Amino acid sequence: MDRIPVYTDIENLIEVFSMERQTDVFSGLKHFLSKESILTFCADESVVCTHPFFQHLAKEFASGNFVFKYIDETESFLKAPFKTNLQERLTNKSSVLLSNDKTRVDMSIDKNGFLIGSIGQEVNIYNKLNLQKSFFRANRILTIGDEFKNYNDLEQFILPFTEIIINEPYLFLPERREFDLSSYLDNNFKGLFDSVFKNVKNKVNVVISTYVNEQFEQESNWFELATRSFNPLFDFIRNYLTTKLGAANYKLWLVVSPMVRQARHDRYILTNYQYIESGAGLTFFDDRGNFINRGEAIHLYSILHDDFRRSTLPSVINNLQNKVVDSVKVTHPHRIYKTDDCDSHFLKFK
Repeated sequence: MDRIPVYTDIENLIEVFSMERQTDVFSGLKHFLSKESILTFCADESVVCTHPFFQHLAKEFASGNFVFKYIDETESFLKAPFKTNLQERLTNKSSVLLSNDKTRVDMSIDKNGFLIGSIGQEVNIYNKLNLQKSFFRANRILTIGDEFKNYNDLEQFILPFTEIIINEPYLFLPERREFDLSSYLDNNFKGLFDSVFKNVKNKVNVVISTYVNEQFEQESNWFELATRSFNPLFDFIRNYLTTKLGAANYKLWLVVSPMVRQARHDRYILTNYQYIESGAGLTFFDDRGNFINRGEAIHLYSILHDDFRRSTLPSVINNLQNKVVDSVKVTHPHRIYKTDDCDSHFLKFK
């Protein structure tokens, strides 16, 4: 993705250019809009060009590397008053919407896993994409044991999402066999998921990638000998999501790779707006709730970070598709579990 799709009304841009210019937040917002975004006005060209403020914007555009266009037929649902079921209509799930219609914005926020703001909320949208840094950065490092001591420390940095991919081999199985599994899951899986899904009210796609070595699968607590499957694990995750989100509000895919070489080593969370990576893993507690992770830091990036957006994001998706999903589909298709026989936003399962 070269630039972030930003759909906007003229009034939102006027709000930005009316800000105090000698500030870090204005500098960051202008960088976001001029260098990292492609702006689409939510109206026909004739309407935009005759707007009394358009000439003012044209002068601003002339002073930067702005790319802008006008709405086309496929995006007509964004004309005022825009349709609120954006998650079903916007093809690019990393889009941002800025609107002058506060009523429609308020109606839309809970329905969609998108960054949506009305007039006066442009800074809020930018701050979320900038991961709450005081200057333009679009990434953040949480030192484990300092900025990160429990999963609640992630909550302020979790952006809305329509799809979430979690890659972690030890999320459901502790490294040490003497750990009580139920308590370990409460402290790690449920701790992580409770924080990540805390504010989710929209429908979501959930993709979980893990592995259990085929040679030792019968030793796994999640392996059902009668069916020779990991149905118990799939049911466990599904029961959690049903309780947390409601049965109609999610689709779930679980990939259990049969060997390390068919899995991804890095432990990460990927959504349509951000990437959270922890080299030492995403499980931080033992079965007693003690903090045991030996890692140094958790790295967070949003799509506002150009290297992540243009390079890392497509690479992560391609590797997961080609080296994990496609590989397991060929050699062990019974190790892919899904609530619906369809593809996710990022990955092809059919």
